[in-house]
Amino acid sequence: MLFNSLDYFVFLPIVLVAYFALPLRGRQIMLVFASLFFYACWRWPYVGLLLLSAVVDYSVARAIDASDTQAGKKRWVTLSVVFNLAVLGFFKYWGLFVESLGVVDGGALGLPTFDLLLPMGISFYTFQTMAYTIDVYRGKMKAEKDFVKVLLYVSFFPQLVAGPIERATHLLPQLSEKHAFAWSNIAIGSRRILVGMVKKVLIADNVSAIVNPIYTSPGDYSAPALLLATWAFAIQIFCDFSGYSDIAIGTARLMGIDIMENFKNPYRSRSIQEFWRRWHISLSSWLRDYLYIPLGGNRHGPVRTYINLFLTMVLGGLWHGASFNFVIWGMMHGSWLAVERFITRRTGWVKTSDAWTLRSMVQTFLVFQGVCVTWVFFRANTLGDATTVLWRIATFADGGRPNAFITAFAIGCAVLGAGIIALAPRAEESSWRWWVAGGIGVQAIVLFGATSSEFIYFVF
Repeated sequence: MLFNSLDYFVFLPIVLVAYFALPLRGRQIMLVFASLFFYACWRWPYVGLLLLSAVVDYSVARAIDASDTQAGKKRWVTLSVVFNLAVLGFFKYWGLFVESLGVVDGGALGLPTFDLLLPMGISFYTFQTMAYTIDVYRGKMKAEKDFVKVLLYVSFFPQLVAGPIERATHLLPQLSEKHAFAWSNIAIGSRRILVGMVKKVLIADNVSAIVNPIYTSPGDYSAPALLLATWAFAIQIFCDFSGYSDIAIGTARLMGIDIMENFKNPYRSRSIQEFWRRWHISLSSWLRDYLYIPLGGNRHGPVRTYINLFLTMVLGGLWHGASFNFVIWGMMHGSWLAVERFITRRTGWVKTSDAWTLRSMVQTFLVFQGVCVTWVFFRANTLGDATTVLWRIATFADGGRPNAFITAFAIGCAVLGAGIIALAPRAEESSWRWWVAGGIGVQAIVLFGATSSEFIYFVF
C-alpha cells in the first residue's frame, strides 16, 4: 500500500477511529494487524520474513538479559547480528555476489541467482531490529517481555518500509502509552502529511519527467540537458524521500506518537559532514553509532579515522543496493569525508558557522555541486551510463534537449510546491495561512499530480 494512493486515505481513517476507540492493549494489537495488513498489500508471503525477524530478535534480547556472563551476552548479540545480516545479504546481495564471482572464475561454479524479489523495506526493518538487540546488549535498555510490543516496534506501518529507522529506546516506550486524542496532534500531523504529499506528488513525480528520459539514454543528450537532469534528480530524490518521511512522521503524530526527524534542509550544508548530519539522519546516525564508533571512530589517530570514515560510507552505499554504482557512491562520500576532515584539521577552511557570508554561500554552492556529482552514480542505471553523463558534461557535448513544455511544467510545479511547503509549516493551528496552504496544496495535487509513482526508497 502506497502513502500516495487512495487506498491509504481509506485505510488511515479506519485505523485512527479504531485506535482512539480502543483501550491501550486493544490499540497495540490492532496496530500490529493493521501494520501487517499494510505490508501484506505489497506481497503477503514476505510478512513471514518480517515476523521471523521480530521473533528472533525478541528471543535474542530476552536471552541477553537472562545471560549471567558478558561472554554469553556477546554470543547472543552476535547471533542476532549474523542472522539479520545473513537474511539481508541473501535477499539483497546474493545476485551481486554471484555476478562478482562469475567475473573472477568465469562462471565455473555455476551458482544460481534465484531471481529473488527484494522484500520491501528489508534494509530498514533489519537495521531497526538489529539496533534493538545491540542496545539491550549495551545496557541502554532492558529487553521487552511483551512480544506484541516488539512486533509493533518492528512493523509499525508509518515508518515500516522506508523509515525513519527508529531506535527502540525512543519508540518502544511510546507504544506503551495510551495517547489521548488531541486536535493539536491532528493539525500538526495533517500539515506534515500535506507537506509530504506536495513534495512527493507535486514536485518529485513531475520533476521525474525531466530526469527519467535523459538518464535512460544519456548518450543522446547535450551537456546542458544532462546537467539539468542531474540538478533535477537532486530535487526529485530529496522531495521523494523527505516527502515519505514527512507523511510517516505526520501519520504517527495523528496518533500522538513522535518519530525522529530524517531531514533538516540538507542542501543548505556547507560541508559534507554537515550534509550527513542533515540528510537521512536516521541512517547516518545508525551508521555512526553501530558501525563507525565500533570500528574505532576517531579514537585511534587520524589515519585510522580516515579509514573508518571510508569503510562506513562504503558500507552505507552497499546498504542502498546490490550495485557497483552504490559502492562507488559510498566510496566518493567516504573519501570526501576523509579529505574534508584532513583539510579541516590542517587549515580550518571547511569550518562552518550559522552566519550567511560570501564564504558560506560559496561553500554551500560547492557542496551542492559535489553532492550532485555523486548523485550521478546513484541515479544512473549502469556504471557506463554514469561515466557517460559526467564525460559529456565535462566535454560540453552537443545532443538532444528535453521537451520544453515538460521542463516548464515541471519547474512550475516545483515552484508552486515550494511555495506551499514554505507556507504550511509556519501556519498556526487556527491561522488562515493553514487553510490557504491546505486548499492550494490539495487542489494542486489533484490537478497536477494525477500520475503519482512509487517512492524511490521502496527498493531499498
